[in-house]
Amino acid sequence: MSKDEAIASASERGGKGGLVPNNRGDKAIWVNHDSRPGFNPGNEKYRAVMTVNDSGVELLNQHSDISKVDYKETGLKDGVLSKKNEPGAKGIGKNILSRFNDKITSFQIEKKDAKGNWKKCGKRIT
Repeated sequence: MSKDEAIASASERGGKGGLVPNNRGDKAIWVNHDSRPGFNPGNEKYRAVMTVNDSGVELLNQHSDISKVDYKETGLKDGVLSKKNEPGAKGIGKNILSRFNDKITSFQIEKKDAKGNWKKCGKRIT
């Protein structure tokens, strides 16, 4: 995510953090739902690390493959998308972002340092 996206995400839910709608329309917001904590397919400088409760995991597990909506990231606004070629990637539909955010139990923005290691950001994201 970009620095601006990191700042917006950190301030969501009154400063508790959460996902924010895509500024480029109705595209799904993609998260990595897996056990690869260093996974960074887009070589991003910032990332959000979050934990969700059991109902959040259940929501992520009720996904539909993107091929069922003609490979459109806007094709399932009320659900969760997945991609066969990216195991663990889940696209949260625009219309369920706030419902998903309610299931977040911890949220932290991290920044990649010069050595490529992830470091937690404090209250001020630089």
